[in-house]
Amino acid sequence: MDLQGEKEVPKMAMTFVIDQSGSMTTPSEDGGSVTGLDLAKQAAVAGVDALRGQDEAGVLAFDDKYNWVVSPQLVTDPEDLKDKIRTIGYGGGTSIYPAFQEAYLKMLPSDAKLKHIVLLTDGQDGFNQYNDLLERINAAGITVSTVAVGADSDQDTLSRIADACGGRYYYTDVNNAIPRIFAQEVYLSTNTYLLNEEFYPTITSNHEILTDVLDEGCPA
Repeated sequence: MDLQGEKEVPKMAMTFVIDQSGSMTTPSEDGGSVTGLDLAKQAAVAGVDALRGQDEAGVLAFDDKYNWVVSPQLVTDPEDLKDKIRTIGYGGGTSIYPAFQEAYLKMLPSDAKLKHIVLLTDGQDGFNQYNDLLERINAAGITVSTVAVGADSDQDTLSRIADACGGRYYYTDVNNAIPRIFAQEVYLSTNTYLLNEEFYPTITSNHEILTDVLDEGCPA
């Protein structure tokens, strides 16, 4: 059934922060030639496909430095954005904090009602003093979800970031789950205005259509 107000989903700003370090060259579990970075790029493309023209998208790639592959902008030409995403190549080491901070700073001026960052990495970050940044992200009303790829990823830090910033934490081996996770993140983030929980209806009047239906009580 249609949800009342479903066409009133507010404008959203989504930034994908993708690890392009050398370790992302690890091939997929099925023994094929597809690597972690290949899947991450497919995931970002899927994420752009799930956004609307009124939404904003940004893609930040990082290794030991960072680069805006797609600077935050309206998704008015999704094919151009997807072409840019496909150009992401492999880099060197892994430095998560500077890229994460840059994504937050770039998102601050946006007038979007929903602001969400998805951070994906298979590496470790030597810098782990995130508390001040996480506090600023929360104060700005930005949510963050994280994706840890493989056993060598900094799972503790990524889990803590997601918990602190009202997002979701995922762990996956290098496999085809990554694109699904990104598309799911767009969907879940645009539905944050919905309250998804158990409820029990209250009978305020009876009608013949309900004859015998409620003999054993309301369905939960």
